[in-house]
Amino acid sequence: MLAVRPITLALAAVLLAVIGTGLGVVGLLLLAVAAGFVAFLAGGVHGFVAVLGVVTLGSAAVTAAGAAGLWMRRGWAWTVSLIVAISVVIGALIAIDSAGTQTPILIGLAMGVATTTLLLAPPTRSAAGVA
Repeated sequence: MLAVRPITLALAAVLLAVIGTGLGVVGLLLLAVAAGFVAFLAGGVHGFVAVLGVVTLGSAAVTAAGAAGLWMRRGWAWTVSLIVAISVVIGALIAIDSAGTQTPILIGLAMGVATTTLLLAPPTRSAAGVA
């Protein structure tokens, strides 16, 4: 029987699930724009927006897999989750540089930093088998 799941691991998995859900919603919105359901936002870039939507949905799937695997204490999931969390931080910093400090971007940055910190905590590493 496994020991009790460390709170750091549980919080990291939940944060990743929230990040993945957000990515999924954004991906679906991008596909809706590309399909013309939100025509006033498209501006003639349907192909690019569609590709961006598919890539975002793929990222959401990888993030969800990482969250589920981390919850189940899989070593591979810790690596995937760390890559996702660092990518979220980098993406948020790029967004801040190009779009300014908007609330959703700052929330994403905070979630990415928190997830990265939780993943690097010794109890999380140990529970995931990467100590």
